[in-house]
Amino acid sequence: MMNCAFCKKKLLIKFIMTYYNITAADIARELNVSASLVRKHIDGDRECKSVDLYIIHKCFGIPLEVENAAN
Repeated sequence: MMNCAFCKKKLLIKFIMTYYNITAADIARELNVSASLVRKHIDGDRECKSVDLYIIHKCFGIPLEVENAAN
């Protein structure tokens, strides 16, 4: 694995999802988006701010609002 910022983000997201027992399907259900979009975001193929905000909310308990789930 390369030592780049994206790789570190990907590793951190996967660690948090494992620690809190969250699946891509769980995130998709909560955000009302496709599970494919969530998986592609985690893999780095797509950008979806709402997934990052959801993970931050689950990890730190900070309530965050998302205007558009596709962003």
